[in-house]
Amino acid sequence: MRAMDAKDEFSMLMRAGILGSVAACVISTPLDVARRSMQAAIAARKTPPSLREALSAASKQGVTGGLFRGFVPSVLHSALSPALWLVVYHSQKGHREAVEAAAVARAVQVVALQPLEFVRVCRQGGLLLSVGASAHLERGLGEMIMSDGAGSFWRALVPTMLRDVTASVAFWQCYITLQASVGPGLGEGSALHSAGLASASALLAAVATQPLDVAKTRMQVNQLMRSGEDGYKKVKQARFIATLRETWTAGGVRGLWTGGTARASRAVFAGLLLGPLFQFGHVVAEDAVKPLRRALVLPPDPANTIVHPRSRRSMFIEVK
Repeated sequence: MRAMDAKDEFSMLMRAGILGSVAACVISTPLDVARRSMQAAIAARKTPPSLREALSAASKQGVTGGLFRGFVPSVLHSALSPALWLVVYHSQKGHREAVEAAAVARAVQVVALQPLEFVRVCRQGGLLLSVGASAHLERGLGEMIMSDGAGSFWRALVPTMLRDVTASVAFWQCYITLQASVGPGLGEGSALHSAGLASASALLAAVATQPLDVAKTRMQVNQLMRSGEDGYKKVKQARFIATLRETWTAGGVRGLWTGGTARASRAVFAGLLLGPLFQFGHVVAEDAVKPLRRALVLPPDPANTIVHPRSRRSMFIEVK
């Protein structure tokens, strides 16, 4: 019966996580389009575009071509993310601490879904660029593979990994700390209480990792293959540190936090909408206080097992 309950709980979390993630994606896609187009348009001797300008430009191009461009890869990414995270997390939490297992699951999720992340950034990043500058972002998938190679779909994996894993760990630690420090007088255990904690934690994590988000977007919208004046094709790789340096030179502090308002707003909204389901914060928080499962090898005569009288380590013992 206990195994059946665990299976039902896993299925419920899977369905709720997918539905919540897709709902948040549908509502916040215009903010993602504005954010990525702002970051791609950063240039020297130019003021970085504002969120209002980006949203205005997107609205002028209609729904599918403007506010909801790149919607298909965004929805696919949102639907697959919670499912993949849950599967890996449940396979890891038996022999790792909760936050560590969650971080491993997040890393696996990032690597597996990086192609979808790359495609949606390409589709959403060219909104404020000129026709010539954004032509390489509008290519079909087959043309991208033939020109740049399949490996280019994992471009900017380092800043993506740093951004997502760092932001997630910061979110879970902040959520757990706030949950432990806020007393029951503020409605502990209620949906509104969990939503408030998730929203505040998501906001802090998003603001702290914003420069990584800018570097990631700019590396992914970089035109890899260029034709030189001599007629030969040249490869121009966008490097992580070099991209951060170029962004700082072009826009300073404002450049590194371009799109921060849109990303922070998206994080706050998703936290309020999903509450304890946001990045499965409540699941990680509950597992964090449970003793870690460890194998206890008993001798042929269990009576010879000795436990130190001053041992304080919590143990989870499951008799099969």
